[in-house]
Amino acid sequence: RTIVNDGDLVMRLVADGYDGSSFPHLAEIRASVDGTPGAGDMPGKLSFFTTPDGSTVGQERLTIKNTGNVGIGTTGPGTILDVAGSNIGSGRVVRVWNTDGTNAASDAEFRAVAGDLATARLRFADNAAYRAGIISTTADDLQFQTGSGLGTAVTILSSGNVGIGTTGPASLLHLSSTAPKIFITDTDAGTDQDTWGLESTGGLFQLNSYNDALSGSDTPIQIGRETNSRQVDYIQFATNGDANVVRIDNSGNVGIGTTAPAGTLHVAGTTSVFGVGEGGTPTATTIRGAAASGIDITGANLTFDASKGTGIGT
Repeated sequence: RTIVNDGDLVMRLVADGYDGSSFPHLAEIRASVDGTPGAGDMPGKLSFFTTPDGSTVGQERLTIKNTGNVGIGTTGPGTILDVAGSNIGSGRVVRVWNTDGTNAASDAEFRAVAGDLATARLRFADNAAYRAGIISTTADDLQFQTGSGLGTAVTILSSGNVGIGTTGPASLLHLSSTAPKIFITDTDAGTDQDTWGLESTGGLFQLNSYNDALSGSDTPIQIGRETNSRQVDYIQFATNGDANVVRIDNSGNVGIGTTAPAGTLHVAGTTSVFGVGEGGTPTATTIRGAAASGIDITGANLTFDASKGTGIGT
Protein backbone atom coordinates (compact mmCIF):
# COMPACT_ATOMS: atom_id res chain seq x y z
CA ARG A 1 0.00 0.00 0.00
CA THR A 2 1.10 3.54 -0.76
CA ILE A 3 0.12 6.57 1.29
CA VAL A 4 -1.97 9.07 -0.61
CA ASN A 5 -0.70 12.58 -1.26
CA ASP A 6 -2.16 16.06 -1.29
CA GLY A 7 -4.50 16.47 -4.28
CA ASP A 8 -5.02 12.73 -4.93
CA LEU A 9 -8.52 11.82 -6.10
CA VAL A 10 -10.03 9.22 -3.75
CA MET A 11 -13.67 9.01 -4.86
CA ARG A 12 -15.59 10.09 -7.96
CA LEU A 13 -19.37 9.94 -8.40
CA VAL A 14 -20.45 10.76 -11.96
CA ALA A 15 -23.88 11.26 -13.52
CA ASP A 16 -23.99 10.81 -17.30
CA GLY A 17 -26.72 11.46 -19.83
CA TYR A 18 -27.23 10.02 -23.31
CA ASP A 19 -27.12 12.70 -26.02
CA GLY A 20 -28.09 10.44 -28.90
CA SER A 21 -24.60 9.21 -29.62
CA SER A 22 -22.65 9.12 -26.31
CA PHE A 23 -22.92 9.53 -22.53
CA PRO A 24 -21.24 12.83 -21.54
CA HIS A 25 -21.00 13.91 -17.90
CA LEU A 26 -23.70 16.26 -16.63
CA ALA A 27 -22.74 16.37 -12.94
CA GLU A 28 -20.01 15.01 -10.70
CA ILE A 29 -18.93 14.82 -7.06
CA ARG A 30 -15.28 14.28 -6.21
CA ALA A 31 -13.55 13.52 -2.91
CA SER A 32 -9.81 14.24 -2.77
CA VAL A 33 -6.95 14.70 -0.33
CA ASP A 34 -6.68 18.32 0.83
CA GLY A 35 -3.37 18.62 2.64
CA THR A 36 -0.52 16.43 3.78
CA PRO A 37 -1.80 13.16 5.29
CA GLY A 38 -0.12 11.18 8.04
CA ALA A 39 -0.86 8.64 10.76
CA GLY A 40 -4.30 9.53 12.14
CA ASP A 41 -4.43 12.56 9.81
CA MET A 42 -6.35 12.54 6.54
CA PRO A 43 -7.48 16.03 5.38
CA GLY A 44 -10.18 15.88 2.73
CA LYS A 45 -12.09 18.03 0.25
CA LEU A 46 -15.38 17.66 -1.60
CA SER A 47 -15.87 19.21 -5.04
CA PHE A 48 -19.18 19.51 -6.89
CA PHE A 49 -19.24 19.89 -10.70
CA THR A 50 -21.97 20.70 -13.19
CA THR A 51 -21.77 20.96 -16.96
CA PRO A 52 -22.91 24.28 -18.47
CA ASP A 53 -25.31 24.46 -21.43
CA GLY A 54 -23.53 24.01 -24.76
CA SER A 55 -20.65 22.03 -23.28
CA THR A 56 -19.69 18.51 -22.22
CA VAL A 57 -16.98 19.60 -19.77
CA GLY A 58 -17.96 19.95 -16.13
CA GLN A 59 -16.98 23.03 -14.09
CA GLU A 60 -16.30 23.02 -10.36
CA ARG A 61 -19.14 25.00 -8.77
CA LEU A 62 -18.88 24.31 -5.04
CA THR A 63 -15.91 23.30 -2.90
CA ILE A 64 -15.78 22.25 0.76
CA LYS A 65 -12.23 22.43 2.10
CA ASN A 66 -10.75 20.43 4.98
CA THR A 67 -11.08 23.59 7.11
CA GLY A 68 -14.85 23.58 6.60
CA ASN A 69 -14.65 26.65 4.39
CA VAL A 70 -17.20 26.56 1.58
CA GLY A 71 -16.47 28.14 -1.79
CA ILE A 72 -19.09 28.89 -4.42
CA GLY A 73 -17.46 29.94 -7.67
CA THR A 74 -14.00 29.56 -6.11
CA THR A 75 -11.88 26.50 -5.37
CA GLY A 76 -9.91 28.23 -2.63
CA PRO A 77 -12.39 29.69 -0.14
CA GLY A 78 -10.65 31.85 2.44
CA THR A 79 -13.62 32.20 4.78
CA ILE A 80 -16.45 30.02 6.08
CA LEU A 81 -18.47 31.05 3.01
CA ASP A 82 -16.67 32.56 0.02
CA VAL A 83 -18.78 33.45 -3.01
CA ALA A 84 -17.17 34.56 -6.29
CA GLY A 85 -18.64 35.25 -9.71
CA SER A 86 -17.66 36.96 -12.95
CA ASN A 87 -19.56 38.31 -15.93
CA ILE A 88 -22.78 38.41 -13.97
CA GLY A 89 -25.04 40.39 -16.31
CA SER A 90 -27.55 41.31 -13.61
CA GLY A 91 -24.81 42.37 -11.17
CA ARG A 92 -26.20 39.97 -8.55
CA VAL A 93 -23.93 37.39 -6.95
CA VAL A 94 -25.97 36.61 -3.82
CA ARG A 95 -29.72 37.04 -3.38
CA VAL A 96 -31.84 36.40 -0.31
CA TRP A 97 -35.43 36.14 -1.52
CA ASN A 98 -38.65 35.16 0.16
CA THR A 99 -40.98 34.30 -2.71
CA ASP A 100 -44.17 34.29 -0.60
CA GLY A 101 -46.03 37.41 -1.74
CA THR A 102 -49.25 36.77 0.22
CA ASN A 103 -48.10 36.74 3.86
CA ALA A 104 -47.12 39.97 5.63
CA ALA A 105 -44.74 37.96 7.80
CA SER A 106 -42.74 36.70 4.80
CA ASP A 107 -39.61 38.66 5.61
CA ALA A 108 -36.15 38.24 4.12
CA GLU A 109 -33.19 38.85 6.38
CA PHE A 110 -29.44 38.87 6.00
CA ARG A 111 -27.84 38.68 9.44
CA ALA A 112 -24.22 39.16 10.55
CA VAL A 113 -23.76 38.13 14.17
CA ALA A 114 -20.45 38.60 16.00
CA GLY A 115 -19.29 37.33 19.37
CA ASP A 116 -20.33 39.15 22.54
CA LEU A 117 -17.14 41.24 22.63
CA ALA A 118 -16.58 41.50 18.89
CA THR A 119 -17.85 43.61 15.97
CA ALA A 120 -20.16 42.48 13.15
CA ARG A 121 -19.16 43.97 9.78
CA LEU A 122 -20.45 44.11 6.23
CA ARG A 123 -17.61 45.10 3.88
CA PHE A 124 -17.77 46.39 0.29
CA ALA A 125 -14.69 46.51 -1.97
CA ASP A 126 -13.51 45.95 -5.52
CA ASN A 127 -10.73 43.97 -7.17
CA ALA A 128 -8.96 46.93 -8.82
CA ALA A 129 -7.82 48.57 -5.61
CA TYR A 130 -8.46 48.48 -1.91
CA ARG A 131 -11.31 50.97 -2.05
CA ALA A 132 -13.77 49.84 0.53
CA GLY A 133 -16.80 50.62 2.61
CA ILE A 134 -17.78 48.95 5.86
CA ILE A 135 -21.02 48.87 7.80
CA SER A 136 -20.30 47.69 11.33
CA THR A 137 -21.86 47.48 14.77
CA THR A 138 -20.21 48.33 18.07
CA ALA A 139 -22.38 47.55 21.10
CA ASP A 140 -25.78 48.95 20.04
CA ASP A 141 -24.35 51.53 17.62
CA LEU A 142 -24.08 51.41 13.83
CA GLN A 143 -21.08 52.84 11.96
CA PHE A 144 -20.36 53.48 8.28
CA GLN A 145 -16.67 53.53 7.31
CA THR A 146 -15.24 54.52 3.92
CA GLY A 147 -11.97 54.80 1.99
CA SER A 148 -8.72 52.89 2.10
CA GLY A 149 -8.09 54.25 5.61
CA LEU A 150 -11.58 53.14 6.65
CA GLY A 151 -12.28 56.22 8.72
CA THR A 152 -15.72 56.34 10.34
CA ALA A 153 -17.88 58.70 8.27
CA VAL A 154 -21.30 58.24 9.91
CA THR A 155 -22.31 56.90 13.32
CA ILE A 156 -25.86 56.15 14.47
CA LEU A 157 -26.13 55.64 18.22
CA SER A 158 -28.75 53.45 19.85
CA SER A 159 -30.39 56.68 21.05
CA GLY A 160 -31.00 57.67 17.41
CA ASN A 161 -28.37 60.42 17.45
CA VAL A 162 -26.54 60.67 14.11
CA GLY A 163 -22.92 61.77 13.91
CA ILE A 164 -21.16 62.80 10.70
CA GLY A 165 -17.43 63.08 11.34
CA THR A 166 -17.86 62.10 14.99
CA THR A 167 -18.43 58.75 16.70
CA GLY A 168 -20.05 60.36 19.74
CA PRO A 169 -22.92 62.56 18.49
CA ALA A 170 -24.34 64.63 21.35
CA SER A 171 -27.58 65.59 19.57
CA LEU A 172 -30.04 64.27 17.01
CA LEU A 173 -27.66 65.44 14.24
CA HIS A 174 -24.04 66.30 15.08
CA LEU A 175 -21.52 67.37 12.42
CA SER A 176 -17.80 67.53 13.22
CA SER A 177 -15.04 68.52 10.81
CA THR A 178 -12.59 71.24 9.90
CA ALA A 179 -14.86 74.08 8.69
CA PRO A 180 -17.98 71.88 8.29
CA LYS A 181 -20.63 73.00 5.81
CA ILE A 182 -24.21 72.12 4.97
CA PHE A 183 -25.48 72.94 1.47
CA ILE A 184 -29.17 73.41 0.65
CA THR A 185 -29.83 73.49 -3.10
CA ASP A 186 -33.14 74.42 -4.71
CA THR A 187 -33.19 72.84 -8.18
CA ASP A 188 -36.08 75.11 -9.27
CA ALA A 189 -34.17 78.34 -8.59
CA GLY A 190 -32.60 80.54 -11.26
CA THR A 191 -28.94 80.84 -12.27
CA ASP A 192 -26.66 81.40 -9.25
CA GLN A 193 -29.71 81.48 -6.97
CA ASP A 194 -30.09 77.87 -5.95
CA THR A 195 -27.65 77.14 -3.10
CA TRP A 196 -27.45 78.33 0.49
CA GLY A 197 -24.88 77.08 2.96
CA LEU A 198 -24.46 76.91 6.72
CA GLU A 199 -20.80 76.94 7.80
CA SER A 200 -18.73 76.98 10.95
CA THR A 201 -15.17 78.19 10.42
CA GLY A 202 -12.57 79.62 12.79
CA GLY A 203 -15.12 80.28 15.54
CA LEU A 204 -17.57 81.91 13.11
CA PHE A 205 -21.03 80.62 12.25
CA GLN A 206 -22.44 81.97 9.03
CA LEU A 207 -25.14 81.71 6.41
CA ASN A 208 -23.68 81.91 2.91
CA SER A 209 -25.25 82.42 -0.51
CA TYR A 210 -23.35 80.49 -3.22
CA ASN A 211 -23.20 80.60 -7.00
CA ASP A 212 -24.02 77.48 -9.01
CA ALA A 213 -20.37 76.38 -9.11
CA LEU A 214 -20.10 76.72 -5.30
CA SER A 215 -16.91 78.69 -5.94
CA GLY A 216 -18.11 82.10 -4.74
CA SER A 217 -20.29 83.22 -1.85
CA ASP A 218 -21.74 86.17 0.04
CA THR A 219 -22.28 86.07 3.80
CA PRO A 220 -25.55 87.79 4.72
CA ILE A 221 -25.47 86.55 8.34
CA GLN A 222 -22.38 85.97 10.48
CA ILE A 223 -22.05 85.27 14.19
CA GLY A 224 -18.65 85.47 15.86
CA ARG A 225 -17.56 84.19 19.26
CA GLU A 226 -15.01 85.59 21.63
CA THR A 227 -11.60 83.87 21.59
CA ASN A 228 -11.68 80.53 23.46
CA SER A 229 -15.18 81.24 24.74
CA ARG A 230 -18.77 80.24 24.09
CA GLN A 231 -19.80 83.90 24.49
CA VAL A 232 -21.08 85.61 21.34
CA ASP A 233 -18.80 88.47 20.26
CA TYR A 234 -20.98 89.95 17.51
CA ILE A 235 -23.85 89.38 15.09
CA GLN A 236 -23.53 90.84 11.61
CA PHE A 237 -26.03 91.24 8.76
CA ALA A 238 -24.83 92.20 5.29
CA THR A 239 -26.15 92.67 1.74
CA ASN A 240 -24.38 93.19 -1.57
CA GLY A 241 -21.24 91.51 -0.29
CA ASP A 242 -20.17 93.60 2.69
CA ALA A 243 -21.23 96.91 1.13
CA ASN A 244 -24.21 97.27 3.46
CA VAL A 245 -23.62 96.11 7.02
CA VAL A 246 -25.52 96.04 10.32
CA ARG A 247 -23.48 94.80 13.27
CA ILE A 248 -24.32 94.25 16.94
CA ASP A 249 -21.25 93.93 19.13
CA ASN A 250 -20.83 92.26 22.54
CA SER A 251 -21.55 95.53 24.39
CA GLY A 252 -24.90 95.94 22.66
CA ASN A 253 -23.74 98.70 20.33
CA VAL A 254 -25.36 98.69 16.91
CA GLY A 255 -23.46 99.78 13.86
CA ILE A 256 -25.11 100.64 10.55
CA GLY A 257 -22.58 100.98 7.77
CA THR A 258 -19.74 100.21 10.18
CA THR A 259 -18.39 97.04 11.80
CA ALA A 260 -16.97 98.99 14.79
CA PRO A 261 -19.84 100.93 16.38
CA ALA A 262 -18.57 103.51 18.88
CA GLY A 263 -21.90 104.02 20.65
CA THR A 264 -25.31 102.49 21.26
CA LEU A 265 -26.23 103.47 17.70
CA HIS A 266 -23.51 104.36 15.24
CA VAL A 267 -24.54 105.25 11.70
CA ALA A 268 -21.82 105.71 9.09
CA GLY A 269 -22.38 107.15 5.64
CA THR A 270 -25.20 109.20 4.15
CA THR A 271 -28.17 109.01 6.55
CA SER A 272 -31.86 109.64 6.08
CA VAL A 273 -34.47 109.53 8.85
CA PHE A 274 -38.13 109.62 7.86
CA GLY A 275 -41.33 109.72 9.86
CA VAL A 276 -43.89 107.91 7.75
CA GLY A 277 -47.64 108.33 8.06
CA GLU A 278 -50.52 106.59 6.41
CA GLY A 279 -49.97 105.72 2.79
CA GLY A 280 -46.21 106.26 3.17
CA THR A 281 -46.55 110.03 3.47
CA PRO A 282 -43.64 111.54 5.45
CA THR A 283 -44.67 113.13 8.77
CA ALA A 284 -42.83 115.00 11.49
CA THR A 285 -39.90 113.13 13.08
CA THR A 286 -38.61 113.57 16.62
CA ILE A 287 -35.26 112.44 17.98
CA ARG A 288 -35.40 112.69 21.77
CA GLY A 289 -32.34 112.90 24.00
CA ALA A 290 -31.81 111.22 27.35
CA ALA A 291 -30.93 114.32 29.41
CA ALA A 292 -33.48 116.96 30.44
CA SER A 293 -31.23 119.78 29.37
CA GLY A 294 -29.96 121.15 26.12
CA ILE A 295 -31.43 122.98 23.21
CA ASP A 296 -34.40 121.92 21.10
CA ILE A 297 -33.86 122.29 17.38
CA THR A 298 -36.88 122.26 15.09
CA GLY A 299 -37.07 122.66 11.35
CA ALA A 300 -38.41 120.95 8.25
CA ASN A 301 -40.61 118.73 10.42
CA LEU A 302 -37.54 117.38 12.30
CA THR A 303 -37.15 117.96 16.03
CA PHE A 304 -34.18 117.22 18.26
CA ASP A 305 -35.90 117.13 21.67
CA ALA A 306 -33.91 117.57 24.92
CA SER A 307 -36.95 117.19 27.20
CA LYS A 308 -36.31 113.58 28.28
CA GLY A 309 -39.88 112.77 27.40
CA THR A 310 -41.45 115.63 29.41
CA GLY A 311 -42.15 117.76 26.35
CA ILE A 312 -40.31 120.68 28.03
CA GLY A 313 -36.91 121.55 26.66
CA THR A 314 -34.48 124.27 27.66
